[in-house]
Order: sequence, then C-alpha cells, then structure tokens
Amino acid sequence: MNALVSRAYQQLGGQYWQKGYHVLRDALLAAQNDQGVWPKGSGQEKVAGDAYRTSMAVLALCVPRQEVKPSTMPAETRRSSEHEQ
Repeated sequence: MNALVSRAYQQLGGQYWQKGYHVLRDALLAAQNDQGVWPKGSGQEKVAGDAYRTSMAVLALCVPRQEVKPSTMPAETRRSSEHEQ
C-alpha cells in the first residue's frame, strides 16, 4: 500500500509530494528495525510476512529516484504536461 501512496504523491506533485512523501518516508524509516526489516503490518501485509513488507517499503522509498513516464500518468496529467512542453 505504501508504494502506491508514494507513487500517487509523486503523480499529484506540488504540495502533495512536498508534504505527503516526507511524512510517509519518515514513518517508514521509523518503523524499520535494526535488521533492516519492516516487521509491522496490518491486514494482508501482516500475513504476507517480513520479505513482502520490506519489499513494499523499499519500493515506496525509491519513488523519488524513479521517472514517471507520460504513458503511466493519469490522462488529465498527461494532457497538462503535454501543454507544458
């Protein structure tokens, strides 16, 4: 779930990215244990285990390093970014 939220903040940009991602990042880093694992989870994440939760946390934290290609953006965002070019 965190990976999807992080990607949504990136696609929304502006204040959502500036505020939302940093809160998410800080919460994820605070939850990581000394072994580098994200041991806590709820719902399906709890059942899936440490490897899954850690993978999802890493994906969420990597979003600032990923480029969003126009084809993966929502249609409204694609239209507005095409006008800016």
